[in-house]
Amino acid sequence: MRYLVVSAKAWTQVSPAKAGVEVTPVEAGPQSEVIPAQAGTQPEVIPAKAGIHVTRPNMDPCFRGNDPGATGAGTTRSDPIVMGSDLVATQRDLTPMSPMPRRLPLRCSIIAMLAAMTMACHPETRVAKQLTAACEGGDAPSCSDLASRLLEGRYVLRDEPRAAELFTRACDGQIAEGCAKLGDLYWEGTGVDVDSARALALFRQGCDGGAMAGCVSLGIRYRGGIGVPKDPSRASTLFREACDGGHMRGCAYLGMEYETGDGVERDPVRAAELFRRSCDAKDSAGCVGLGRLYAAGAGIARNDSIAHALFDGACREDDSEGCYQLGQLYEAGQGVEQDFTRAAGLYRGACNRGSGGACAAMAGLYERGAGVRRDTTRAVNLRERACKLGRSDACAAPAAPKAEGT
Repeated sequence: MRYLVVSAKAWTQVSPAKAGVEVTPVEAGPQSEVIPAQAGTQPEVIPAKAGIHVTRPNMDPCFRGNDPGATGAGTTRSDPIVMGSDLVATQRDLTPMSPMPRRLPLRCSIIAMLAAMTMACHPETRVAKQLTAACEGGDAPSCSDLASRLLEGRYVLRDEPRAAELFTRACDGQIAEGCAKLGDLYWEGTGVDVDSARALALFRQGCDGGAMAGCVSLGIRYRGGIGVPKDPSRASTLFREACDGGHMRGCAYLGMEYETGDGVERDPVRAAELFRRSCDAKDSAGCVGLGRLYAAGAGIARNDSIAHALFDGACREDDSEGCYQLGQLYEAGQGVEQDFTRAAGLYRGACNRGSGGACAAMAGLYERGAGVRRDTTRAVNLRERACKLGRSDACAAPAAPKAEGT
């Protein structure tokens, strides 16, 4: 049998004693009382003043307790359990108050140790170590590969500045892929300060050296006139070079050129072929493009269900354009039940990830109060953002709403 003391200050465990022997409460306050708590008994309601805390066992083996320095199962948690002016306690709510050592419990220690051993023994971890040694020995391709791992945090700690340093070393060693990836870092300001001029030079250097990713990045800038004069024909040439070189994102962008007729003669059938090739290779941009053609019935028989599936799949892969196009279906009620709230959620997420079309579409919902509370100020801000993201149709200010009665 265990006896426990209810105190206005705390719950305190009392030493076991034989039946009939008086038990002296430990640190019992003036309002304490001794209550027998036997295994198998029904829960007891113990009157006490509001504010008294019940200390109960923690069932989470990695919980660090009320004290951030204490950890694990067997530590105690002090929580007020109030029912009116009473506190409810059961046998399982009561646990010793002896101080616990500030250390990980055995279970957490074992889990951490096994995780460390698994990582240490994983083949990719050994590869990372080999790349590190080779890079330090002056092997430029190893520096490029290691930089990619550092950028992704793949079996190494993620370190963007270090990745930029190693891509620079690789590029200086005539590794075209390293130049193209370093260009991305300078364009986005990842691990380095933003420098669009240097990024463009690195894209060119990478593309000229055979890195198809550099050709695609440069083509995107020429397509939108971002940092360079707009030149759809030059963009198409770069995308074709990348696609012919086996870069599926290049095929997707070339498909967009044929879809819209920018830089090439419009050819929806050719666009569908390029999009399908890219999508079959699991490139989300190709799937989104193919979905647009299915939704419009351009160059391919219209099929809203397939369009929805393609957009949804791309959106689940965090493709902002996929989410934007999926939102378009929900806003229009095309192939799905019309749902402005769902559309707003999709537009919001896509806009936050850089889709100018989604920002413009979200502005339209705020202007109309469809799926969101009407807010013309937010609409203006979203159109400005869409314009900065290259959505030219959002740059012109919408006509001011007419006053009632005019």
